[in-house]
Amino acid sequence: NQTWDEFLEAVMTMLPVTGNLFLYGAAPIGFGNKIMDLSVMPSNITDVVVSNTTYEVLGYQTTLYGKTKIYNTDEVYHGKLYNPTISGLEGHRGMSPLQAAYASLDTDNQIFNAKRNFYKNNGTNGIISSGSDVSTLGPDEAKQLDEALRRRIGGSHKANSLTVTGANVNYTAIGMPATSMQFLESGDVTLRDLCMVYGMDSKLFGDPKASTYNNQAEAAKGVWTNCVIPYNARFVNYLNSFVTPGHSLADGKNYEIVFDTSHIEELQKDKKTEAEKNKIVIEGITSLVNSSLNDEAKVLMLTKLYDIEENEAQTLIERDEPEANTSEPIATNEGTNQEIEGENEEGETQPNNN
Repeated sequence: NQTWDEFLEAVMTMLPVTGNLFLYGAAPIGFGNKIMDLSVMPSNITDVVVSNTTYEVLGYQTTLYGKTKIYNTDEVYHGKLYNPTISGLEGHRGMSPLQAAYASLDTDNQIFNAKRNFYKNNGTNGIISSGSDVSTLGPDEAKQLDEALRRRIGGSHKANSLTVTGANVNYTAIGMPATSMQFLESGDVTLRDLCMVYGMDSKLFGDPKASTYNNQAEAAKGVWTNCVIPYNARFVNYLNSFVTPGHSLADGKNYEIVFDTSHIEELQKDKKTEAEKNKIVIEGITSLVNSSLNDEAKVLMLTKLYDIEENEAQTLIERDEPEANTSEPIATNEGTNQEIEGENEEGETQPNNN
């Protein structure tokens, strides 16, 4: 069993990393086609069973701990990122975004290994040896010189200082030159490449040399708009194709799952700006419709300035036209009523001759 957060974590791991999302939906007995339980089938152990003749999907199978389980097509929903390769088209498999950045990913791994080996194998920067071609340093002399040298130049408080000795010695550098060490810094470049695949700024992942945003909120907003929301929109579409139809049919309603962004603080500023723009547009349309221009001019301006369809513009103008004047017939009715009332009064004042 998974919590909702664990389920979402599995979804947002499989789809962006592998390019495939396999959802298993269980409809218990007595619930018809209502899917009441969802789980994520790991993409790395799930295979698509394809016909050898028609290349249609026949089902799905998972293999774990040496055991294989078969699933029907109506039990599993397969969402995937587009894969234009021959193997992807024939095998009905999506393409991982990391596959497009494989060269950068492989380079990043190589740089990591190079750094590890560099620090492992190059702890000593150089060797001090005898400066004479005739006499050499014996083991005891070398040890004494090493201890004396450490006492004289060792310690952080002696960094960038000079040391003078009268001994006849040579120094041979064995460390990597500074120019050759520049490749170790190229890891920042591969980090940017990998972040670019998902539309995120590498600054959020510790890259100090990346192009900076105005503030941290703008960087976080970029993650939402360029990465999180597009992947969530895909996932919501998958649910509306796989889960909601059974519930809608059983309940006689039209359900739809929507992605709520009202709680995302980084996006609220944009919504406020959009609302202000909409208000200005509405005020402009209202002012134009109520203006003294003829209807033809109003329709032309509504279609050109506000990109409104001609029939919709005509509808707006017709709704704004004043109702026909009905004062005259009302006055006639009132006159008729007055005549009737007058006749009634006359009838009441006539004397009774009987």
